[in-house]
Amino acid sequence: MVEGLAAAVTADALPLAPGLPRRYAKLLATAEYDVWLIAWAAGGALELHDHGGSTGVARVVEGELIEMYTDLAARHPLRSATLGTGDSVAVASTRVHEVWNPGPGRALSVHAYSPPLATMTFFDHRPGHFLEPRRTECAALVG
Repeated sequence: MVEGLAAAVTADALPLAPGLPRRYAKLLATAEYDVWLIAWAAGGALELHDHGGSTGVARVVEGELIEMYTDLAARHPLRSATLGTGDSVAVASTRVHEVWNPGPGRALSVHAYSPPLATMTFFDHRPGHFLEPRRTECAALVG
């Protein structure tokens, strides 16, 4: 599903206003899953977070994203992955990650979650505070 939607999305599907680091729009919503389109400005990021128990997959449509990730169950040190155009990543329900666009251009990605994404908890990554929850937000309001 994500692969098909990513193939149908054009580069100008979600314009970014100047100075806006990131923008998102819900493409599909059902009782079982939802699908989001996210546009990332160069340097745009979302700090270390989970997906409230949802599993998912993300696919880069345009540009490049860097993911720093760990797992709430394994609690290994943060690891890094670079995702380019056409790359996908599975997001386990226990995965915690930080995502950003290293630039220089914008990036565009499609994300699907099941059950639908409801909350996101943001975590500390400092030594001595690793994976301590900082706050939980409604997913529809995360900017």
